[in-house]
Amino acid sequence: NSFCTLLVCVRDTLSAMRTIASIAVAVAIAACAFDGAAAYYLPGIKPISYEPGDQVDVDVNGLHSNTALLPFEYYTLPFCRPKSLERKHETLGELLMGDRIETSAYTFNMAKDTKCRLLECTKDERTMDKEKLSKFEKFIENNYRGYMVLDNLPVFNNGSLVYQGQCKAIPKSEQYEFLRGYALGVTKRCTGDKTLINNHLHFRIQYHKHTDTELRVVGFTATPFSIKHSADGASCTPDMDVYKMAETPLTTDPDTGAIYWSYGVTWVEEPTIMWASRWDSYLHTSFADVNSRVHWFSIINSMLIVFCLMCVTLLVLVRSLRRDFARYNEILAQLETKEAAQEETGWKIIHRWVIVPPANINYLIVATSNGLQILAMAITTLFFACLGFLSPANRGALLGAVVLLYVIQSFFAGYVCARALKRFSEKSWVPIFQTGMLLPAMCFGLFSVLNLLSWSQKTATAVPLLTLLALLTLWLGISLPLAVLGAAFGFSAEPERADEAKNAPPPRPIPVQEWYLTNTACMVFPPMVAFGATFLELRFILASLWQGMVYYVFGFLSIVFVLWLCCCALTTIVVVYYRLCAENYNWWWISFFASNGAGLHLLAYSVFYFATQLSITSTTGTLLYASYMGMLVVAYVLSSGAIGFVATYFFQRQIYSAVKRD
Repeated sequence: NSFCTLLVCVRDTLSAMRTIASIAVAVAIAACAFDGAAAYYLPGIKPISYEPGDQVDVDVNGLHSNTALLPFEYYTLPFCRPKSLERKHETLGELLMGDRIETSAYTFNMAKDTKCRLLECTKDERTMDKEKLSKFEKFIENNYRGYMVLDNLPVFNNGSLVYQGQCKAIPKSEQYEFLRGYALGVTKRCTGDKTLINNHLHFRIQYHKHTDTELRVVGFTATPFSIKHSADGASCTPDMDVYKMAETPLTTDPDTGAIYWSYGVTWVEEPTIMWASRWDSYLHTSFADVNSRVHWFSIINSMLIVFCLMCVTLLVLVRSLRRDFARYNEILAQLETKEAAQEETGWKIIHRWVIVPPANINYLIVATSNGLQILAMAITTLFFACLGFLSPANRGALLGAVVLLYVIQSFFAGYVCARALKRFSEKSWVPIFQTGMLLPAMCFGLFSVLNLLSWSQKTATAVPLLTLLALLTLWLGISLPLAVLGAAFGFSAEPERADEAKNAPPPRPIPVQEWYLTNTACMVFPPMVAFGATFLELRFILASLWQGMVYYVFGFLSIVFVLWLCCCALTTIVVVYYRLCAENYNWWWISFFASNGAGLHLLAYSVFYFATQLSITSTTGTLLYASYMGMLVVAYVLSSGAIGFVATYFFQRQIYSAVKRD
């Protein structure tokens, strides 16, 4: 009977809220455990041991700039090349990230210090003409940095000590003490009149003595200097005072003539840093990790918001069904108040029209299916990241995992889409193909255009044609068939149901809505709750994407992700409930957009971040930023919209299940 249904409704709601709270607590505990286990290293990677005096080679990984955003291969500039230039094999993730790893002329001897050693260059490589110097100047003025790799460790540098700490005009995107790569030179903004070339690198390499004959690299940093060596390079001696020599810097003046490239190295034994935990110093100096107090403050604040939303939702549910309690407890007369009368003429009276889907229900199903696919991909990616499989030590693993997991989750998207179609008495296969093709086609098309732009600029992000064909194969050969296969299972799994909407009376006029219940208001104010729970973490993620920072606080990210899920679901439920009380039965699309505001908040923050945190000056860089942030906004809208729609759909079914239909 209705009373039993009512009790089941309240019980299920309380159980769901307890489950959400338990998940949040469990994730928080797991996050603390993962945070303490940041040293977890990717299984299967074997450490490389060196004996004292062994040759240690350095690889280069392109030229990157947080200002121009267009990476180039390292030897785009006329650096000294090794005798045998080899290209390292890159994974799919590395290719998409623009990693292009090649051998270099830098070689060290294990645990052997030196103040200065000249690179073995040909005369032509040392000789500089006006064209070469102009090219160097262009890259330096655009804040390009050289990326290097030693034993799978990237080189880092103190970005705040440009020009030995004398530069006061450092761009915001470079003002970090732990910045990847080394500066190619010193800009005119620092010197005031001339561009300097950093032709000397002093490396500081930390190593751990595993045994007396087994030494392992555990740290790799570099400090660049601009030094004008003597005409024959004889000023580079094993005991050279690098700071004194840097008092006479090397400029890009046409009369520079020849450039002698040199380097020094200092080996430092670290008995406390084991090889398995050597990434800790990199991960714990990330922009996100050093602000852990801010992290926890934001998370606690978001938890309080979620708790309040849970209380409001529970209160709404109990008040909504209070009349049914009263009916079966024979105290109906005591509740004949103005509020109860409003409830009676509110959400209950429109129960015949609530079940009628909109004419464009297929588009809503497609959008929700794509959003759930993105959510499933995000959850599985976070799971593997928390286990340590997507550590920065495994270059390109995170992006590669995102692509492959998204492809695999196409089966889930097709399954959900088919079940939803059958539930609403839709038998067409067109939405299935739309689910499997629209979003991937948009991303692949935009990526192809950007790739053509990269090809025209001859940048390192221009992926080879075979890689594009591989992505196309993943989409049309694996992702789309998986979506169709999932749909076949979905159609067979969903039982046949009577179409309740067929017996619905003609549409009932919707009363004039209060201003705060209009579509515009519901898409402006409620989404601030979900966005507010994530914007701080978003700041750290964007710093990793666009400012070269390390991001490896997936424990924090997991907590924020759960809180965001709760905020999206609960905010949408509250919004839709009050609209139902106002006798507005058009809840379908507003449930999709009430949690995200069509992405306008994220879009506005992206513009704010671009204007205040980045120093991008080139048109191409701006176009790249706008394109990739546009993809992120679309993914955010689809995923949060799917959460809101699914939560609201089951909420309205739950509360209307207790209403007796005439």
